Amino acid sequence: EILEEAVKHYSGKVLVFPRYGAQKEIIQEKFGDKIIIPENGYHFLELYANAEVLITGGGTMARESALLGIPSITYFWRHLEPQKFIEERGFPSYSTQTIPETKKIIKKICSNPKEYFVDPTKMLPKLEKPSSKILSLLKNDDEFRNYFI
Repeated sequence: EILEEAVKHYSGKVLVFPRYGAQKEIIQEKFGDKIIIPENGYHFLELYANAEVLITGGGTMARESALLGIPSITYFWRHLEPQKFIEERGFPSYSTQTIPETKKIIKKICSNPKEYFVDPTKMLPKLEKPSSKILSLLKNDDEFRNYFI
């Protein structure tokens, strides 16, 4: 249902990365030339550089693309804390937990994805580097403190 909605409302190329071989066959048969199933993988930077919108059932790629300003829709049974974090800061991440909710946001964003693109250049510097935070925590932890000179 989700892929049908994307194909119906998005005028660009819809790249699909099926998880299993059986999925690939079913999807290819149902959608034919309306979708592209790459034979080989893509480097994630190449995908992001050419993406207008991302729809996924996982969070990592959605968060990465949203941090680059690309509207990102995640369908997952629970609204994850990292998604909430970037959404609260204005990045274009849209977390959905139901099929009807997901279809509604796909229709809205895929009809005009450029309207939902965000320029992240002023937002990213406001975020704390995770490595700095982790190092700070480790340096103050009784068990790990001795590893730092």
